Amino acid sequence: LAVRKPNSLAVSGRSIWVGSRTEVPGQPDELVRFDRRSGTEAQRFPVPLGVFTLTLTSDELWIGHRRGGRVSRLPLA
Repeated sequence: LAVRKPNSLAVSGRSIWVGSRTEVPGQPDELVRFDRRSGTEAQRFPVPLGVFTLTLTSDELWIGHRRGGRVSRLPLA
């Protein structure tokens, strides 16, 4: 798996989501989705406010951010 400094994980029926901290101060963290069946990387998203924690519901991924005391959601549909 090509994820540096993983710090959070969420698993759904189809995907494995990994939050990854940046190694460069001031740069965005990353959210990486892997296909659970094949183990291959499916998507990669920059997260400017950072990734602290991940939580899945049936149709959304919630991201608790490291900076700014915020939470955001990513619809999975």
